[in-house]
Amino acid sequence: MRLKISILFFILIPGILTAQYSDKQKRLGSMVLAVMDETYGIYHDSSMQAFVEKVGHNLEAHLDDQYKFQYFITDQEELNAFATAGGYVFVTRGLLGLINSEDELACVLGHEITHVTENHTTKTNRASILPKILELPANIIGLLTVQEVANIINFPIEASSQLVISSFSRGQERIADRKGVELALKAGYDPYMLPHVLEKMDQFGETLYGMQHHFSLFDDHPMTEDRVELIYKQLEEMKVEKKEIQSGTTLPFQDGLIFGRNPRYGNIQDNAFVHGGLRAYIQFPKSFSVQGTTKSVTAISPKGNSTIIVCIDSLLNSPELTAKLELKALQGVDLIEQGKTRVNGLEAYRATMEYRQDKHHDLHSEILWIKLPISNTIVRAVSIRPKEELDPRLDSCLMSIRQLRFEELNQWFYYELNFLEGELPKKHEKDQETFLNFIRLMNDMEEDSTSVEQGELKVVNVRPIGDFRYPNLYR
Repeated sequence: MRLKISILFFILIPGILTAQYSDKQKRLGSMVLAVMDETYGIYHDSSMQAFVEKVGHNLEAHLDDQYKFQYFITDQEELNAFATAGGYVFVTRGLLGLINSEDELACVLGHEITHVTENHTTKTNRASILPKILELPANIIGLLTVQEVANIINFPIEASSQLVISSFSRGQERIADRKGVELALKAGYDPYMLPHVLEKMDQFGETLYGMQHHFSLFDDHPMTEDRVELIYKQLEEMKVEKKEIQSGTTLPFQDGLIFGRNPRYGNIQDNAFVHGGLRAYIQFPKSFSVQGTTKSVTAISPKGNSTIIVCIDSLLNSPELTAKLELKALQGVDLIEQGKTRVNGLEAYRATMEYRQDKHHDLHSEILWIKLPISNTIVRAVSIRPKEELDPRLDSCLMSIRQLRFEELNQWFYYELNFLEGELPKKHEKDQETFLNFIRLMNDMEEDSTSVEQGELKVVNVRPIGDFRYPNLYR
């Protein structure tokens, strides 16, 4: 579930007037890159990167003006792509797991590149670009200065506070669709793959969740029913021959690709957060909305007036030393009490404080620094609520933090794409029909078909997080 953004820092990125990017555009594009890396991570895979760059550079070669773009793969499960100031183009790992050809990616990139070359206000995805700290409710974020938030949450607020949020008009979208497929055609790609990938992404959510759901691509302006029809009509007017789509076409890098949330950043399941590398567990209140980034996980209450934030703090050996160093830097807070404690047998340090949000509202915060001995890491957990609204769920959440035994790791799972020869699997632990429809969609198969016309099947396998090889937590 996506959280509504209650406080935003806006500026507008001016349209690109020439093929040369201004210093400001380059600077803002690099800020977006920094925040995307910190928030979601850049996915490093040489074969995937080469694939994206090949398609992107082929498109660039057929532009009227010689724009230069840089391409990055973000470590996100969502199906998304966007281009921003300075020629930065982002494609998600999720999208690269769904598509089956260069043609599909070319049509997506052609659309996004067109937004830049046509001087449209640079698009960023409202739910995918801003770091989660900016999604906190205004009555919580208001209790601290920007720098104090950065101190507590470890986030690059200086960069993220300058990012754009903008939506395109329907007219701009039609231009990007029209010129995007024209660009793809010039570069030798099948332009019919734009409506195909749009329909496939739309069906993805409906198949997976049993409801109509427009997945993330172009999510600031959901796809209307007539949008695909307009693209088809344009292609007919262009007298472009429609080719038959062959099932069983896969991309080599997809075999073994993580599908869904990357376990290196922790798993979120039934409002519990589990990190196999840290061997850490925390249970958030069931009604809270939970989302994670590369180094933190945030839960927000249904009313939006209380939150819990948990993040990796440091590799210092002492929770007390870490806490005192950070508390010393805080200003404008009433520190009520602080001291050593233990949480589920773990060494910890706790501080209780209150803040004056405005002349009518005070906020109450608890901060726990807990040492996880298995990874020798300090984790910081922060709860914030209105002073007058007691909520025992917040304290219960903080006190739920514990180390997991290795054998417990097999209770949580991650998902991986693999190639399979032959027909569709006969059995699956989940709903059989939903599973088969999902596999058909992933492989561009006809309804009720049981095998691909050529090549291999792309399937999703379930793996215990105990099998995952966790990299160094600090990149």
